[in-house]
Amino acid sequence: FKKSYQVTKQLPPESLKVLFFQFLKSVESKYAKKTNRSFKITFRQFFKFTGDINSTQLSKELFQEYQAHRLKVSIHTARRDFANLSIFSEYLKERGFITENFIKQIKKPRLPQRLPLFISEMQLNELLTISTNKDISDIIEFAFYTGLRQNELINLTFKDIDFEKRILILNNQTTLTKSRKVRSVPLCNAAYQIAINRTPVADSGFVFTYEQRQFKADHLSHAFKKLIRKGGLNDKLHFHSLRHSFASLLVQKGVSLFFVSKLLGHANISTTEIYSHLRQSDLFDAVKILNHVKEF
Repeated sequence: FKKSYQVTKQLPPESLKVLFFQFLKSVESKYAKKTNRSFKITFRQFFKFTGDINSTQLSKELFQEYQAHRLKVSIHTARRDFANLSIFSEYLKERGFITENFIKQIKKPRLPQRLPLFISEMQLNELLTISTNKDISDIIEFAFYTGLRQNELINLTFKDIDFEKRILILNNQTTLTKSRKVRSVPLCNAAYQIAINRTPVADSGFVFTYEQRQFKADHLSHAFKKLIRKGGLNDKLHFHSLRHSFASLLVQKGVSLFFVSKLLGHANISTTEIYSHLRQSDLFDAVKILNHVKEF
């Protein structure tokens, strides 16, 4: 009732750079470090394009021009900037610096659908044979059998695992999940054995450490890439491919996309549908009915 009678007034012009720093401060604890770093990259490029403008100079046309400019770099950077600027614009709108979120009036660049790269259990075992470091081997195998994201893995603590029930719970206490929703992942035998055999490092509580210290994301990515190259596998495979491998393995074993979506923590099942091509048996079953159709 109050909102229906509330008159929204646009605040006086304010430097966009000043507002951006206020925005960063307000969301620093809400988002993961990687996301906050992404915000900074986006705005560095945005200010490079626009100069030090104020809030009243924002418009749909300006964002369209910037998007066209970023698409010349790559569709991935354009999509990242689109998402980050949309969050920032919503922040400005809520505080009265702009009257509408102009980004929402623009179509987000669409990625061409590509099949995710993944490895098989046999290929995983080959990589584990090649690996000479147990810390690296453990986190790779655990990623393959749980589908956890890299950031979730390196921040996973023993407190997140219920060993009696053989389940891990990501509750956004140690680290934020991408969807910011609580997620439970039951542990298969392989994952359970890895977790229970890990030795806790004093005062850290992390399940996975490298030489008694918390894993660094870049180091883990490079270590995995080295193994991929040493094993002669597709050079385009990266650590996130282990998450795809987990999902692909489940789908090929007949697990429904709905449950795969829950285990991966996807906000929308449409994200999980990229794995549907692996259920070719379903397609064959669907057209089997034609074998019983008579020609007239």
